[in-house]
Amino acid sequence: MRGSGSGSNGYTDTFTYDHNENRLTEDSNVGGTEVNSTYTYDNHDHLLTAGSKHYTYNVAGDSLSVTTFHVSTHCNAESFIFIIKFQMMSYN
Repeated sequence: MRGSGSGSNGYTDTFTYDHNENRLTEDSNVGGTEVNSTYTYDNHDHLLTAGSKHYTYNVAGDSLSVTTFHVSTHCNAESFIFIIKFQMMSYN
């Protein structure tokens, strides 16, 4: 199954669903910026992941936690110095 929507501000959303009507994917576009999310479920149709969020449940199926994963970037001293020098040169 597929679904879609749009708004007056140029926002569009497209979704796909499985046979149990669980959302599988979401493709959004806001002003030219695309955001794509995937969703996964367990055998009882409990949401396990939604984009960068991870959900856990107890044996009875009650929600226990929601964790958001963040992507972090690392920069060593040499690349940091290069970035500073490049930024300074671009202002001259």
